[in-house]
Amino acid sequence: MPEVLVLGATGYTGRLVCEALDCLGADYEIAGRNPAELEALSTTLAKKPRLRLVDVRDDASLDAALAGVTAVANTVGPFVKYGARVVQAAIRAGAHYVDTTAEQSYQHAILANEDEAARQAGIAVITAQACDFAPSYLAGHLLHELLGPVTTLDSWHWLDDYKVSKGTAKSALGMLAESFTAFRNGRHVPMRAKPYATRIRFPFEMADRFAVPFPGGDTVLLPHEIASLRAANNHLTLPMANAHGYAAFTALGPVLSRVVTAKLLANLERAIDNRMDNPDAATRKASSWTVVVRGRTTTGTYWCRVSGKDVYGATGILAAKGALDLARFGTKQAGVVSTGAAFAPRQFLDELRPHGIRYDIFADSGQPISTTKGY
Repeated sequence: MPEVLVLGATGYTGRLVCEALDCLGADYEIAGRNPAELEALSTTLAKKPRLRLVDVRDDASLDAALAGVTAVANTVGPFVKYGARVVQAAIRAGAHYVDTTAEQSYQHAILANEDEAARQAGIAVITAQACDFAPSYLAGHLLHELLGPVTTLDSWHWLDDYKVSKGTAKSALGMLAESFTAFRNGRHVPMRAKPYATRIRFPFEMADRFAVPFPGGDTVLLPHEIASLRAANNHLTLPMANAHGYAAFTALGPVLSRVVTAKLLANLERAIDNRMDNPDAATRKASSWTVVVRGRTTTGTYWCRVSGKDVYGATGILAAKGALDLARFGTKQAGVVSTGAAFAPRQFLDELRPHGIRYDIFADSGQPISTTKGY
């Protein structure tokens, strides 16, 4: 019985999840539709994993592929198209589930439709176990546990020297015509797009940054888990000109929702497949990422910064470690949950340090706060 099954293993992110599982010493198998590609991939991996054939569009195929699996790491996107069937198959199989989505509407749907079944099955379903939102899941729970109760969480995400993969580009296309939410006054409300970026200065930095609202997975899951939380907002942080351009583009959301058709999206996806290249290893490893979460509590305001190199490589580690920890140790809480609810957040973050992922906590004054004692 494998600890982890990687779905979409021959894809760009899937391969990185497999390499991370090799690094972590996991017993895993790989799954996809093309046996020749799976066999070729297996020969390049340290564990030489066994393969399973699966079509994620077919329930019977999924049930056969997930038989005897302890945890599933799903990298097959766009998740709004293919993810729900895999989640449902994992629940039927009694297998823990993680994926690498960044699609907020999909996360809302999985929480609304699959939480109770996952609870009854005694498994964890973690959506967006990637470097987009897993760090903000962990940071939000960490601030709540150490310095809370938190009443408001705001997160900011930025990437440096980053080039998107084909899969990311196609998922982003699928989000063009969607509406997004934030969490305010104890309920989810439409995310307000602004035609301009706003300035933010973090207490541990000397210069302003520019941010725009962004649909976050943390605004979906954390309100479901932290009873004291009354508001949560997510932001993308960009250079000034890019931030203002992105803000103006997102303000066109209502127009895009009327003109973006399924046929247009299919044509654009084909163009991505035919004309776009995935980032090579050197480009990927040169990238870096940072997630900053601000927690307002009954006693003050605190900040947690999580950062690392290699956007897609970090996603591979986060997805692999999440799935493997679920397989080996189970979950603190069953259902559709975040990384911070499934695991002890400080321990999980500490165990990421050997993989180049660091975190720090600051008071609102910018003074670092130790996480090693006193709490």
